[in-house]
Amino acid sequence: MKDSIIPLFPIPISRIIVPNKLASIIPFLDSQEMNLDNANKEGLNHFGSRSKNTYILDESECKLFKDFILKNVKKYSSEILGTHKIEYKFSQSWISYKDPGQSHIEHTHPNSYISGVFYYGGTKNSAPSIQFHSPLHKMYYQIYVPLNMNKPSSEFNYNTFSVPYEPGTLILFPSWLPHSVPINNTSQVRKSLSFNCVPLNSLGDEEDLTELKF
Repeated sequence: MKDSIIPLFPIPISRIIVPNKLASIIPFLDSQEMNLDNANKEGLNHFGSRSKNTYILDESECKLFKDFILKNVKKYSSEILGTHKIEYKFSQSWISYKDPGQSHIEHTHPNSYISGVFYYGGTKNSAPSIQFHSPLHKMYYQIYVPLNMNKPSSEFNYNTFSVPYEPGTLILFPSWLPHSVPINNTSQVRKSLSFNCVPLNSLGDEEDLTELKF
C-alpha cells in the first residue's frame, strides 16, 4: 500500500475536433443577423452580442451539423455522464460575438442538461478562452486560506480552468457548471455557436415516480 490522492468527483468537459467537411456551415452562421437592440453599451461589454435567431440549429441548413452535435452529446451523456438510453434535442442555439474589449460574465445555463459551444471565428490561441469556475469556491462554508504562489497550481486547487479557443472545436459541458469569457484583447471578433440540450421526451423515470413528460 502507498499513500495516494483520490481525484474525487471530477467534472468532465468534452473537447471534440469537428471534421473539415462540416466547415460548409460557417457561411450560414456568418449570415445571421445579430441582435444589438436590447442591450446598452455596458451590457454589450459584459455579454457581447447574440443572433436574433436563437434556434439556429433547427434550420435546414444545419441538418448535418446538428446530427453531428447530437451524436456527440449522446456519446458524452452515456459514456461519460453515465445516463441510460437518452436521446437529446436542442432547446435553443444561438451565435455569440465578443468584439474587441467585450467579455461575458460568469453564468450557468438553467433549464438545460448539457450545453456546448462551437468555435469558428478568430485565430488559434488569440481569442480569449472559455473559463470554467469551480462551484465549490463560492460555497458559504469555505474560509480564506492564502495559497503558496511560488508553488505551481494543480487540478486539486483550481478555482478556474481555461479551455483554449481553437476554431473548429466543439466543447460540451454540464449546463450547471459556471463559466465565463475574459475580455477580448485582440483586434478580431470572437465567434461561437452556443446551444443547450435537453432529453427528447421526458425527464426522470416512470417507475421511480419522477417522470416529467414534455
